[in-house]
Formats: sequence, C-alpha cells, structure tokens
Amino acid sequence: MKLAVLSGDYPKVISGVGDNSYYLIRELQKSGVETVLVTTDVPEIPDPGFPTLKIRWRLRDYAKLRAFLKRQQVTHVMIQYPCSLYGKYNLIPHLYVKWLRLAGYKIVSTLHEFSNIHLLRRLSEYVFLFFSHWIFVTNEYERRAVSAFFPRLGKKVSIVPAGNNVSVERSPADADPGVIAFFGIFYPNKQMEQVIRMMAEIERQFPRKYTFRFIGGVHPYYREYYQAFREQAESALPRSEWRIDRPIEEIGGLIKDVFCAALYFKDGVSSRRSSFTAFISNGIPVITNPGRYSGELNALEGKGLFYAGEAFQNIPGVLQKLHAPQFYETCHQTLVQFARPFQYPAIAAEYRAVFARL
Repeated sequence: MKLAVLSGDYPKVISGVGDNSYYLIRELQKSGVETVLVTTDVPEIPDPGFPTLKIRWRLRDYAKLRAFLKRQQVTHVMIQYPCSLYGKYNLIPHLYVKWLRLAGYKIVSTLHEFSNIHLLRRLSEYVFLFFSHWIFVTNEYERRAVSAFFPRLGKKVSIVPAGNNVSVERSPADADPGVIAFFGIFYPNKQMEQVIRMMAEIERQFPRKYTFRFIGGVHPYYREYYQAFREQAESALPRSEWRIDRPIEEIGGLIKDVFCAALYFKDGVSSRRSSFTAFISNGIPVITNPGRYSGELNALEGKGLFYAGEAFQNIPGVLQKLHAPQFYETCHQTLVQFARPFQYPAIAAEYRAVFARL
C-alpha cells in the first residue's frame, strides 16, 4: 500500500491538526508506510522533504490531485478534517472524498470535531462518514455522538486519541516551582480570558511568587485579539513571559521547567485538547475547568488534574499541595502513565491496523 494524507494545515502554519499530521506522517514513515502529502499552497508551509502536492482546495484542483495520486501510485487516502486552510465554508474537501472513493481509493477520514459543532456542519460531515471505508474520532464521546447521529455508520468508527505534539525528557526535579504556564493558540470566542482571571487570582493570593509563561501561536486572522489579550494579561500580572510562534520542535524545551499549567476551555477539558495532552504527557499537573466531555479523565482528578472552582478560590490550595515533593512526583508518574496512548507510535499502529484490513 501507499498512503496520501490530505491535510489543509501543516507546519509551519499554526494549527493543532497540522501538527498532528506532521507527527503522524513522520511516525508512519518510520514504521515503513510509504506516505505522501497533499496540503495547501501557501508560503507558510515549506517543502517537507518528501513527495508533496500543494493545492488551493478548488474544484479545478481535483485534476491535479488525481494526477499526483496516480503518479505516486497511491492506494489509500487519509483526510484530516477540519483544517483552517480548507476555508470556513468550503465543501470541496467533501467532494474530493466522494470522488476519490468512487475512483477506487481506500478512504480513511479523521474527524477532529463532531459533537460540539453547528448542526449544518455536522450534517456536512455525513459525506466523510458515508464515503469513507473507516472513520477515526478522538474519544468515546465523539464516537457515541457519531453513532447516535448516524446509527447505520457507527460500525466503521473507532477511536484514535489526539496525539501529543510536544515531548521532552523531563523529571519532577526539572520543575521550577515558580513557573506557571499556558500553552495554546490564541483564538477569540473561546473564553481564553478566563486563564488571565485564574492567574490573577494566584497573583492576588501569592504576590510576585510566580512567573506566568504564555506559550502559543497567533493565527494570522487574529493578531489584534492576541494583542488585546496580551495587554490584559500584562496589566494583571506583574511577572509574565511570552514565547510566541515558536517552532513546534522548541515547545518541549519551553515547558520542561514548568511547575504546573493553567488552561481554560469553553466546553471543558477533554483528551482531544492537544494543549492539555502536551502537559500531561510530560508529567506536568494541570489546573483547568471541567465540561461535558471530562468524564474520561476521572482517573486523573486530584492526581495531576485539578478543577478550578467557579471563582477559582480553590487554586491556592491546589498549589500548596503540589509543592509537596512526594505528591508532585506521584502526580507526574500518574499523568505520564495515563498519557501513553497519546504517543504517536501507538497512534500510528492504530492507523496501520486499519489500513491492513481495508
């Protein structure tokens, strides 16, 4: 077999799905799966060093896509969805999947969002479900949502977790007890300002004890939002550091000395949040908010995963517990063990098993 990965986003575009594609392709190639890439024709995506087609996801690009797949002797196609560079209302990737299935290719789709999206977009994803030989989703809640929405198609849906895009050799001794970090992509309308509120409460309780490190990417569409966010944070936090738009390979070094993380998600934490998995995979405790999808993380609650109260009043107590060395080491070990399935060798093995069955 020979695989083509269709991924609208790819490094160095700021995108969790793009990073996922990069690490998954790398791991598949290491394990012997010949893999080529189809991505977006933008200058931000450099030549990855293996066969790649860059297109604009238009109808007339389909002929280029078919010619490339034929020239590369591709047998299997995997599409990553959604990606920001497909375009917000662009249904051309959906048509590609339909036409490629009818052309005889084995199709696997990875849906990174389903349960929490608008009804119309969820309906549009029916195309992937119907025309794919197999569907991957990121957790059990997503699998149930797909099966409930399209019961007849549930038998060809399985789970592959969102991979950890950040790895570093780290032990509890590497943690600087004065560093608390945020990691993520700066987007509006995601209630990210709550992170500033969390940190401001810590600062109020422990004046100048902590440095607050912000690590992340700024989407080109939202630079004004980032500037406003940064101004708000700097006015509330006397000691802040900003590590912005760094290559994904550098992120491990930027979190190695982090004592704990402060994160906030509009719909609550879950295993499909790559910023969350980046911290726990490296044994870094996380203070965040629960949501409807957080039940899968029950084994971590109080053991490396801590939920901030409504007014964040319990955060000082959490930090005091974490400063106990034995408790901190136990949290580190629990988090690393829990996160083993999020490592790309395990994820690539799931994909290879499906490809072999098709």
